[in-house]
Amino acid sequence: MSYSNSQHVHCLGLSHHTAPVAMRERLSFTADALEQALFRAPEFGLRELVILSTCNRLELYACSDNHFLVRDFLALIHNVCANRMEPHLYHYEGTAAAEHLCRVAAGLDSMVLGEPQILGQVTGSFETATAYKAVGPQLTRLFRTAIRVGKRARTETDISRNAVSISTAAIQLAHSRVPDLPDKEILLVGAGEMSQLALKHLHSRGISRLSMVNRNKERAEHLLPHGRVYGLDELAIALHEADVVFTATSASQPLIEARLVQAILEQRQGRPLVLIDLAVPRDVAPAVAHLRHVQLYDVDDLQSQVDEALWQRERAIPQVEKIITAELARYRQQQKEAAVTPIISGLHQRAEEIRQRELERALRFLPDDVDDKTRAQFEYFSQSLIKKLLHEPTARLRKEAANDHGQQYAESMRFLFDIQG
Repeated sequence: MSYSNSQHVHCLGLSHHTAPVAMRERLSFTADALEQALFRAPEFGLRELVILSTCNRLELYACSDNHFLVRDFLALIHNVCANRMEPHLYHYEGTAAAEHLCRVAAGLDSMVLGEPQILGQVTGSFETATAYKAVGPQLTRLFRTAIRVGKRARTETDISRNAVSISTAAIQLAHSRVPDLPDKEILLVGAGEMSQLALKHLHSRGISRLSMVNRNKERAEHLLPHGRVYGLDELAIALHEADVVFTATSASQPLIEARLVQAILEQRQGRPLVLIDLAVPRDVAPAVAHLRHVQLYDVDDLQSQVDEALWQRERAIPQVEKIITAELARYRQQQKEAAVTPIISGLHQRAEEIRQRELERALRFLPDDVDDKTRAQFEYFSQSLIKKLLHEPTARLRKEAANDHGQQYAESMRFLFDIQG
């Protein structure tokens, strides 16, 4: 048996790069399925296992003899033919698996470059596996490395800064124009996908003074159960109350004309109004932009902001890759040192067995009435002797492991000291 671990780290997965949404849905894990999989992993020769399951990817990180064990495990858990999955799967092993996970955690492999959610998902998957006692030292080192990469990438580079989606850019724009946004009245016009995304981002920022205008009031009440809801015929009333308005309807003609806004402004006593139009065709007539106390932005304004942010993120890629390279070097060093740890532990255990045996023999030659202090001195002396004798060889073994010569020295040490296991 080699001094190093005979089981390698494997990553088996599929993502938006390799599999359609139907296949990703079929192989996704519910909370119950995840618990069962982590519990049953040892039955299939997977000594350690972490499952990363998101909307856009499924990846199994496992310690096993080969990746076919991981593939067959996934097929059995989901009752899917392995051959059906095979065309969509990718596989990384060892350092390649570590590099891939680091890229994932940093947001380099995401559908949206630098998206912030993936780091939390990687961290959550590791914490879940840890809670179910499905991880050991190998995956612990791997995931701690990847999580460290993800954190450094986001704090030391621009990979996740600024908005790269229209809905997020709209909220950021509103914040930049209205610094005290949480204290303002926010109105959403429309209840479609874009409005729902904007609503989600507003909620995530703790903004609760919300109202909605929609042709179907029942649908609006479902989306905003704790806010004020207006019908389309009450648009003027809703606009009068609002400080910031997000519009995103499917209307073919502008819903908000200049004369409507002018009439509302006359009643607002100079209170400013910010209109952010997310609709195509536009919901707000362009002439509204010329009115006093009004700021109007449309998707072209937002797209330029998104393009700038995406360009900044792309520029950050080389910096992130440098972080990955540095952390992978550290990870490989840890792996090499960990590989000789069992030999070092075995050596210390062997030495301790000999120390205790010889100490007992030496103590038998002492008078029966010897005091405890003398016995303690013998104990201390023997422990100190062993510690000093083993320090140099173990330090050299760790050094040689870092220089890729560890296996030769470890096997010699195993043979010379008759270390079992």
